[in-house]
Amino acid sequence: MQAYFETNRGETIPLTDMTPEQQAVVYLTGATGIRRIDKDTIDEFVRRADLYDTYIGGIDLRDYLTGESVPVTRQVITEAMAGRPALWTTAGLITPEEFDRMIRVAKAAL
Repeated sequence: MQAYFETNRGETIPLTDMTPEQQAVVYLTGATGIRRIDKDTIDEFVRRADLYDTYIGGIDLRDYLTGESVPVTRQVITEAMAGRPALWTTAGLITPEEFDRMIRVAKAAL
């Protein structure tokens, strides 16, 4: 999967040498089926990221000083975007209905 920042002028910048937070956000674009994070999609992305992390897991983002698990919050996501208006990837899309069904199945398996 490839990841990109979008600048205020609409230019695309490949996202390379990612921080652990950026790696987690890029991973979550595939896991949540939302491939573009911007002001219009961030709330749904945060919702899905939280549900995915809670019921499916696999994020394992940790504080480098304490080793404690760090949830992927809106703040982590916006910091990973490094002040740019959008971050997008080549991840596949998952409709809200498909995503919610996946979470229901994961909850039932607990």
